[in-house]
Amino acid sequence: MLLNNNSLQEFIFKESFEPTSIHDFPMVQVLNYIHDGVVVVNEKGIIVYANPSYTRILQVPVERVIGRKMKKVEPNARILTVMETGVPILHEPVYLDHLKAEVIVDATPLYSNGKIIGGVTVFKQVNEVVRYYNALTKLNEIKKREQKQKEQNEGSELKDPFKKIIGSDPIFIKSLKKASIVAVSNASILLRGESGVGKEVFAKAIHESSSRKDGPFIKINCSAIPETLIESELFGYENGAFTGAKKGGKIGKFELAHGGTIFLDEIGDMPINVQAKLLRVLQERELERVGGDQTIRVDIRVIAATHQNLPEMIKMKQFREDLYYRINVMPIWIPALRERPQDIELLANYFTENFSNIYNKKLIISKDVIEVLKAYHWPGNVRQMMNIIEHGVILCDSSVIQMEHLPQEITQNQTVEDQPFVKEQEKTHEIDEEGSDERSKFISALKAVQYNRTKAMEILGVSRRTFYKKLRKFNITLQ
Repeated sequence: MLLNNNSLQEFIFKESFEPTSIHDFPMVQVLNYIHDGVVVVNEKGIIVYANPSYTRILQVPVERVIGRKMKKVEPNARILTVMETGVPILHEPVYLDHLKAEVIVDATPLYSNGKIIGGVTVFKQVNEVVRYYNALTKLNEIKKREQKQKEQNEGSELKDPFKKIIGSDPIFIKSLKKASIVAVSNASILLRGESGVGKEVFAKAIHESSSRKDGPFIKINCSAIPETLIESELFGYENGAFTGAKKGGKIGKFELAHGGTIFLDEIGDMPINVQAKLLRVLQERELERVGGDQTIRVDIRVIAATHQNLPEMIKMKQFREDLYYRINVMPIWIPALRERPQDIELLANYFTENFSNIYNKKLIISKDVIEVLKAYHWPGNVRQMMNIIEHGVILCDSSVIQMEHLPQEITQNQTVEDQPFVKEQEKTHEIDEEGSDERSKFISALKAVQYNRTKAMEILGVSRRTFYKKLRKFNITLQ
């Protein structure tokens, strides 16, 4: 508004302009105190004013540029383009070659009687924008988290360990709330969900929220230990129990977890013969080491996790039914990332800030990248996102993470052939005529919006829960 004032324009652009006289003008004194850099050129492209922040940001004394042509100072200055086209440029990141500076620019033409008589550029350092953006992002995340928790907790607050878990989607908050409630009990818990959804994060939060928080938290990945060793790893062994056994024997994971929590990750991969011994530990809270006959009492809380369909494994005789009921006292389902799309931007910004700190950078993510992340189907869930953002932070050589900094698995998803598609699986049950019509509507809606789930829900007028329920009912898989 100051620069559009007629008297200021006349003063700046009058024929008898003298570089020093402009500083006597009261309105210009205001510009001298603005934190952003300001530079004004007349219709001939000559720099007629630059404020002190110009020097602070670009490390160039004002006296060196006043009276010089902008084209000589910075040949690619955006204000020159603006004066030619008459079209303002707003919020554009620009790298000033001659000055070796990266800034965010607003460039606007100045008019008098419909004629362009000059132009003004207002700019700030990119790292300042990053700081503002990070501060605003943090504030918005706090506001969103507080609001969602207020809406979803129904009068009861999540315990502190759960408040640290990033997420605001209602379906995710529901899982957090259930985990927070059951944490105070001593019941066995079964965490279900796809690989990478954060089952171990939940398990640790449950442990830290329980009365056992001062005791050990012992994790064992049942799929990572050879079948021949898993029994000795879990229950320990006595001296000379088998060839190669450690002298003096070894304490097993269950004994190490005494007084605390043991987390059995990927329990669906546990050998069937070991499952029987695990059942005894859960029922009797006692065990015997391999090669020993002494009964050892243990005080433990068991949290198990799996991405597999245990009821189906029971039917195939691959998992014991009695063990399933023992570990499934408190089942908690953790939704896949694609089922909580409103958390994608939240997590992306969180991981960007986290890895930026680790690699001593100041980065933000472009809006284009955020949209691509929202459209991606995330087969590896949160763990995959964490790896992708770290990849972007490492490769980013500017201040903004762009598409070229992402791994190929994401960028390829943008091509037509790599877009998510609807895979029509072989029908496992008959769908009546009405259901067939509804199924067709779902497929048509998905195709119409290029398989964007959120937009498809809006077209169909259904809730997220109903949407995914119908996909399962009609055997529609989004890949």
